[in-house]
Amino acid sequence: MLADYFVTAAKHNYGHSPPMARHLAYEFAVANGKVVPHSWLRDCTAGEEWLTGFMKRHQDLSVRSPEATSLGRSTTCNRHNIDKFFTNLDTVYGRHQFGPEDIYNCDETGLTTVQRPTKVIARKGTKQVGAVTSQERGQLVTAC
Repeated sequence: MLADYFVTAAKHNYGHSPPMARHLAYEFAVANGKVVPHSWLRDCTAGEEWLTGFMKRHQDLSVRSPEATSLGRSTTCNRHNIDKFFTNLDTVYGRHQFGPEDIYNCDETGLTTVQRPTKVIARKGTKQVGAVTSQERGQLVTAC
């Protein structure tokens, strides 16, 4: 159940870091009345050896570095908005008769002053792993 929860949380851009996962495992074990080592009770968290064993038992999970994703961007990327974008793009192409020589592909990189998210547990092979961060404060500099 914990492995499924970690995967679901990572898909929703709210992945758990290894220390958070250890604390959640402790709470899960105590809530279900499981016998836990004394060190877990003292520290209120599962041990590092538990996390190592957990990751070995669930080979489909790995600790990944997520891409920072603002809450606004995370909630507005949906089917309706994407369909609307491509409808508007088709309208602009039809109105202005752009040729292939008028269309450019520009790679950009964004440099931000907002904090970087910590590594999270996610499914192996996932193309993108995101973590919600606050992008309302700070400067974003874009370089093409």
